[in-house]
Amino acid sequence: MSSTPFSKQCEILKDYYLDNRFENSDYGDLIAVYDLGFPAAMLYIDNAATLTDKGINYVAETWQGMCDHLGIDSLGDYDNYLSMMEIASAEEWQ
Repeated sequence: MSSTPFSKQCEILKDYYLDNRFENSDYGDLIAVYDLGFPAAMLYIDNAATLTDKGINYVAETWQGMCDHLGIDSLGDYDNYLSMMEIASAEEWQ
């Protein structure tokens, strides 16, 4: 289980989506693959929906997929999207 709380994961997923939704790159491709998890996270964090177990699983799969894509540990404790991207960028150059 991730050290990043579920609500924080949803915030980070929302920020990732909003930052990359128009990209024609690997980032945009990730959004296309996890086309249910990103919206579920956004609806949850905006208090627009209560997630069922299936919705929670979509978010969890999307979190794992995003972390894998960025090359960072999905079990880590992340404060926000920008700090995650800094960690991913640092990992890329090691």
